[in-house]
Amino acid sequence: MTMTAAFFPESYPILMGDVLLSGPEIPGKQIHIPTIGNINSVFPEGSGFTIVGLCQKLCILNDRLAVGWSGTRVAAQAVIKHLKKASAERNFALDDVMNFWEHEVDKWCKENVSIIGLIKNGDLINAFGFNYQKLQSERFGHVILSGSGSHAMADALARLGPSPEYPSTINILEKAVATALSISTDILGQELISPQGLLNYFGGGIELISLVKGRFTKVGDITYLFWYVNEDNEHNITFSLPETALKFTYYEDIMLVRKAEFKAEKEVLQLKCDDSRVYIIASILQPFDTSNVKNLPIPSFNSRWTCYYVVIRKSDGTFKLRFMIDYVANQEYKFHFLEENNLVTKLEVKKEFLHRLHSVVVEP
Repeated sequence: MTMTAAFFPESYPILMGDVLLSGPEIPGKQIHIPTIGNINSVFPEGSGFTIVGLCQKLCILNDRLAVGWSGTRVAAQAVIKHLKKASAERNFALDDVMNFWEHEVDKWCKENVSIIGLIKNGDLINAFGFNYQKLQSERFGHVILSGSGSHAMADALARLGPSPEYPSTINILEKAVATALSISTDILGQELISPQGLLNYFGGGIELISLVKGRFTKVGDITYLFWYVNEDNEHNITFSLPETALKFTYYEDIMLVRKAEFKAEKEVLQLKCDDSRVYIIASILQPFDTSNVKNLPIPSFNSRWTCYYVVIRKSDGTFKLRFMIDYVANQEYKFHFLEENNLVTKLEVKKEFLHRLHSVVVEP
């Protein structure tokens, strides 16, 4: 069970996947995921089939070939390792990938795994898939989906609406990533307010692959900030500290997710932050050597990409959802984490950020 998608926002390639693994419950084993922490709040002991761990669903096989998987992990691992070796030996084009699936993948694997991916031949980039679903999107054209989260992905694409006016200073890659992050922010935000995605065995985090300088590359250095604000009967908005921050980045083949939860103390300027947890998410192609834990860096929450998801609680008990995406190329952060000895000690916010956030929150 999972969620993977290949599509072309701004006519540029994006591969997207979640990180959850599901399976039979292991009695007594405690499982934590980046978004909600302990999964017992959604899957209490005795659930039988549950979330059992985390794993990267996207794999870069070479500079020109990237895939995502859903289904049985053992089958996915066998197919993807074989495809990586075969594509290295024969310099695959799209027809080679199709022939590989037809002639070199056994029946059991074909029945137990879905593969979608992107392949680059010269200036042409194709999306492909096996055991996948198709969606024709008014904004994105042909979208390839797989996994139990396919419907949620389709809903997130539909909620996105028309393409915004991006600043002229950002390039086509940055536009595509910004669009993809709008979708991932929506999906992760929904997960924090409703268990529906987790009950369908997808989520926990999102990773992205795109084409960077002609090579398929994982997109890291992303922080998600989740806010709850209150709106009274007069439509006045009360802001407070964000509730949660999630930082997604990579160290070699390892995905690192650092989580912080914020609480306001009685004194407004005093910050209380629990930021002690870093999740280590390995690739299906390369298991993580636990002896190397001490050598992993603690990622800073300050990122090139920052995604803000705001839940607006209304006085009548309903709520509205808003999000915005920030890109910083020169470390001039509008929302800045001050950190000492790998601990968040202070948050610095520029007025222009607050004005923009307010305008997003109060929009009709």
